[in-house]
Amino acid sequence: MLPEHRNWSLWISGGYYIHKFFDKQAIDVVGQSDLNWTIYRYADVLLLYAEAQVNADGAANSRALDALNQIRTRAGLEPFTATDKNSFEKAVWDQRYFELCYENKMWFDILRTRLIRQDATGEYVPFIGYQSYNGKTYGETQLLFPIPLREMQANSNMQQNPGY
Repeated sequence: MLPEHRNWSLWISGGYYIHKFFDKQAIDVVGQSDLNWTIYRYADVLLLYAEAQVNADGAANSRALDALNQIRTRAGLEPFTATDKNSFEKAVWDQRYFELCYENKMWFDILRTRLIRQDATGEYVPFIGYQSYNGKTYGETQLLFPIPLREMQANSNMQQNPGY
């Protein structure tokens, strides 16, 4: 249920918009929000476990399958049954991609795997050298944050990450 003090109809103009963590009052008036920002949801923990387990053991065990299938069942999907590492890992990544969209998890998934999901094919391809639909080619720079100026000023031996 949306809070009554927000006029959500002003933000619907015939298109599709993500309002998952949107707070009009914070944007227009106060500069801060009383909305909670979820850091980890149970679905995220289950998927983290499933991915870690298959990487540790080389194949999915029954607990990892159960973790993945709890999310798939809730989403109305058929249970996943393959236990080989490649198939299972891709299924976990797909579920993370759809379940955790717009929760600021994807960059960390890309950083960890060095892979990006190609939406046209559903395949995971190397991040470095990937060209987006608008012509942007990704490189190592996109896997690093800039080092804050105050840190650079505090330590004269520190060098800024490439590209910043």
